[in-house]
Amino acid sequence: MDPLSSSVSSRLKPANFNSTPRQLHPLKPLNRPRHLPPPSPQRPLLFSTTKPTTISTSFTHKNLTAPPIFPNRTSLLPSSSLHVHRTPATGYAAALLDTAQSTGSLHEVRRDVRKLSRLLQNSQIQAFLNDPFLGDQEKGKAMKELAKKGKFNKHLFNLLKMMVEKNKLGIVSEVLEEFERVFDELIGTKQVWVSSEKMIGEDMLFKIAIKVQKLSGAVKVKLKYVMNQLKQSLASTLKIGLQQHQTQLLIIQFLRFLNIPYAHNLFDLLPNKTVFLYNKLIQAYSSVNQSHQCLTLYSQMCFNNCSPNQHSFIFLFPACASLSSLSHGQILHTHLLKSGFGLDCYSLTALLDMYAKLRVLKFARQVFDEMRVRNVPTWNALISGYSRCGDMKEALELFKSMPQKNVVSWTSMISGYSQNGQFSSALDMFLRMEKESRVKPNRVTIASVLPACANLGALEIGERIEAYARENGLFEDLYVSNTILEMHARCGKIEVAKRVFDEIGKRRNSCSWNSMIMALALHGKSIEALEHYEQMLHEGTAPDNVTFVGVLLACTHGGLVTKGRELFESMAKNYNINPKLEHYGCMVDLLGRAGALQEAYDLIKTMPMKPDAVVWGALLGACSFHKNVKLAEKAAQPLFRLEPWNAGNCVILSNIYASRGQWDGVAKLRKMMKGGQITKAAGYSFIEEGGEMHKFLVEDKSHPRCDEIYETLHRISIVMKLQNKLIDFESELTV
Repeated sequence: MDPLSSSVSSRLKPANFNSTPRQLHPLKPLNRPRHLPPPSPQRPLLFSTTKPTTISTSFTHKNLTAPPIFPNRTSLLPSSSLHVHRTPATGYAAALLDTAQSTGSLHEVRRDVRKLSRLLQNSQIQAFLNDPFLGDQEKGKAMKELAKKGKFNKHLFNLLKMMVEKNKLGIVSEVLEEFERVFDELIGTKQVWVSSEKMIGEDMLFKIAIKVQKLSGAVKVKLKYVMNQLKQSLASTLKIGLQQHQTQLLIIQFLRFLNIPYAHNLFDLLPNKTVFLYNKLIQAYSSVNQSHQCLTLYSQMCFNNCSPNQHSFIFLFPACASLSSLSHGQILHTHLLKSGFGLDCYSLTALLDMYAKLRVLKFARQVFDEMRVRNVPTWNALISGYSRCGDMKEALELFKSMPQKNVVSWTSMISGYSQNGQFSSALDMFLRMEKESRVKPNRVTIASVLPACANLGALEIGERIEAYARENGLFEDLYVSNTILEMHARCGKIEVAKRVFDEIGKRRNSCSWNSMIMALALHGKSIEALEHYEQMLHEGTAPDNVTFVGVLLACTHGGLVTKGRELFESMAKNYNINPKLEHYGCMVDLLGRAGALQEAYDLIKTMPMKPDAVVWGALLGACSFHKNVKLAEKAAQPLFRLEPWNAGNCVILSNIYASRGQWDGVAKLRKMMKGGQITKAAGYSFIEEGGEMHKFLVEDKSHPRCDEIYETLHRISIVMKLQNKLIDFESELTV
């Protein structure tokens, strides 16, 4: 099976909204206004990021400010969990995009997609494809001939061939539109649909493009402008009376442009509401994260004696996961079984994914074990669930048992290890993927493995991955470029990190700024870190929790106590950010290093939350530097309770006693360590060689080539001893 076929078959099931199961008891309706407000006629322009429509105008403006964005630190790693595609067109488009990315032919495929789109707009071809008297076989034959003459890229050709075989010619144009939309998102282009009561001139469109670019921080903006034909069609329909078929088409068009309130109001006027339209509305609300509306519509559907089909549940289970509502999910689970869809693989996969996201792995595993047919997304969903809960052992067992793996399967394991702090395992899994699999890494894979390289200091491997990302156009993805920046910063390549930061340019978000500020702070460039913070504010990006950790660390390493106090106080005062444990830890470290030990201790006592080991450890470290026995004892006591296994705390306190000549205190601690069987953890090192990471403990003999290593070390030791003797001999001769 070619890569495109396997990608499509693993992620897509063609939609069929006409199944009619038996009637269900409804869910209890959620609180929601019965009538949504209609669109205001006073606002002539409507902006929303949607698919492209008929007329496209592109503008690029370089000197614009990025918008305030507030992601947390974990947004460096995009989610690799199961994604249920909302339409068959989205699934086909995503499969084509993944295949093109993995083979390095993304831009070539995009060029041919545009070429095919222009061909399909030909009136004669449209008339032929829409001719009701021609069968699917004749249309498919003509489409294959068109593809051959067009000399399209083989992946696009294979997609068309597959869609002909599956009788999906009717959605070819929609697939091409979806591909364009996702491609534009990948390269940082914002697509905006503009609807107006009046004709808009080029000057006004240009101003709109600049405004959108300024607000979104997009590299490029595409304006999709149409006259208000939908509202005119609606007015005509209302004049002649509502007809089911025409009204249904209008609702679908409004939903296509995400004008959901208009579509919902029109839907409410229909006397005969079909399961197809209910599903379309539920799908639309799900796409804009209005999960309450999804469940409300389902309740109305049941009250109106309109039975759901299996596709209804595919959209409803993610809504329950989004709301963190296990009770609603269990009710829907019961309804799914009563409806007779208990064997539908795609509904059950969505159900399993919901339980996994709600961290109810017992139920997720039960659904998995009872499924007669499982596809690749089914396995991926459960693996992601175990990874999310930190059970990487079970995730690995599942991964090994998979009959077939795709890029999501490998990425789920890599990101799971990385997010659970098992960086060596994450890197090993990536290297294994390269050797054993024909699967090519995608943007999520790259953004998941680079943090592991950063934490292990595996710069050689990281640079190789960076080269792959750049060659395949993945650097344009902000997640990927941020992780490349983070990798260089964590590996000590500050100048390279600066170049990457500048290369990201106006696409920078708070993660980009935070990585750069943190890197400068940790490498002693305190003034430069604070300058970046000021530049960040000047360019309109608001700081978040991580930003303040970075600037406080900068003050700590630069000894800037007054500036540190000022920044700490500004968190709640200017930005409405309540300091967390890590911020108090930074302040204790800052004050402690500056010798203000009593002030640091008083700050700990006034904390609104219970101090953790990091906070007390910062105070103990400062006491060690300033040889303050009294406060060291106060810091050590809670540390012994919080970390009874940590020998380091005992060693630090023992060294403080020894520095003051208090040998009875040293003896007491040694006795305590011996009685409590507390031992120092063995040190270990990671060495990068030949594109692989090797771990060594003290006197380690577990490495497969340990005999060669020790033999080489022995030879080196002999040579060093001979050199020392030679130097001594030469010295004697000189004398």
